[in-house]
Amino acid sequence: MSSGDSTVALDFQVRFPHRFWLSSWGKSEDHPGGFRYKLLSSRTEPHGHLELVIVLEEPGGIKTELERLDVKPDTFEKTADLYVDALAASAEVTFFAIDATRCRTAQDFQRVVTDAGWYEERQG
Repeated sequence: MSSGDSTVALDFQVRFPHRFWLSSWGKSEDHPGGFRYKLLSSRTEPHGHLELVIVLEEPGGIKTELERLDVKPDTFEKTADLYVDALAASAEVTFFAIDATRCRTAQDFQRVVTDAGWYEERQG
């Protein structure tokens, strides 16, 4: 892949990035050094198959895949919204959506996610 997160395979021929969400940094008893969530999704063209992956990231880039789902296109937005809302409420974080649906090359995708702060380390 090319998002820096090997949890989603993108080839920019058949499998493309779809929508991504990035949370603010939070803290908890389990993660006193901080954590944030990343929701990654990819779509297969022309079939429209969607995959949604929920990842917990810790400082230093340590990532844990929490869940991987195959989602029907007509229920994707509702499914993603449920995860975003539940994680935001339980972890007291906010989410930023990244629309990568128009990215047709790895370079376009890297620019979009980098500009959105995908690779930024925890501050303070």
